Amino acid sequence: MLAFQRNTGGRCQPIEITAKDYAKGVTMSFAIATDGEVPPSVQLYDRLCLAIASGVYPPGKRLPSIRQMAAYTGIHRNTVSKTYQLLKAKGFVETREGAGVYVCQRSGIAPDAQSQAVREGIERLLALGCPLTDIPSLVQGEVDRRLQSRAGVLVLYLQEDPGIGEILVRELAGALNVAVQPLAIEALADGPLPPKTLVTTRFLFPYAQAALGDRPGRLLPIDIYDYQTELKTVQEMPPHSRLGLVSPSTGALRLAATIIHSERPDLLVSTVLPQDTYRLEQIARAAHTIVVGHGGEAELSAAVRAVRSERTRPLHLLRCDRYVAPHALAQLKVELGLT
Repeated sequence: MLAFQRNTGGRCQPIEITAKDYAKGVTMSFAIATDGEVPPSVQLYDRLCLAIASGVYPPGKRLPSIRQMAAYTGIHRNTVSKTYQLLKAKGFVETREGAGVYVCQRSGIAPDAQSQAVREGIERLLALGCPLTDIPSLVQGEVDRRLQSRAGVLVLYLQEDPGIGEILVRELAGALNVAVQPLAIEALADGPLPPKTLVTTRFLFPYAQAALGDRPGRLLPIDIYDYQTELKTVQEMPPHSRLGLVSPSTGALRLAATIIHSERPDLLVSTVLPQDTYRLEQIARAAHTIVVGHGGEAELSAAVRAVRSERTRPLHLLRCDRYVAPHALAQLKVELGLT
């Protein structure tokens, strides 16, 4: 039996999920606060995005039906339906006739499509006048060139949130011990494709895939950490506590604030970027707990020191050093030939 959350009258009530429910796709808590400032549709969307991005719902996994999700969360079926439609529009899920809603497959090109691509490539070389006997050496030379660049990694991010690129570069460079550089997804449309492995989160994978188009680049989605340990700490905070969130990523801050609101709508949550010294010191003065991760530790420490004499209660600091899921790092090392 798995603990689950049902929303009743704006409050999250624990219920039990049976093995039968689990088999139908209910694998994590989707607590929704219906009486808070964040609309239930936004809370559910972000919850599902996190579940997909962290691998709780892996590619090919069936989501709970609209009726099931509405029953488990206590929100209207139309709201669930619109949320599923938005996930589909963003490229996260697909509908299968008579079967339900499934997380999109990201496993690459199918074998038959690979064979077709090889045949088409050979035909194009022959049409250019290349002798058939020269094609193997040409292909091998290109393969060797790409293999030599496999240890080079480009982290893709959207220009509106460069902080997520900083987070991924910092973590992957430390874990992989290879050259890791950031690249805006929008830049993929300009110039030739860099001969390196491209990686991004499942949040951003549809955008990167669209920017890559039909070009033969190596694009890998990576799962993010599920933050269940940190969420447990948040759930145990005293009522009406003040919680500060510090991260260089505006997207990560927004997602975290929405999910925390779903779990604990009574908490007063403030978010801040590390470079905003004024707001950082405000949060350092008032917060009971501050969660900092993926950068910003030095700036937060300086802010805490600056306002230490103004605080009247102890400050609980929770550092989160992980953004990429451990299994995703291990898988990426295998993909890059680093193990």
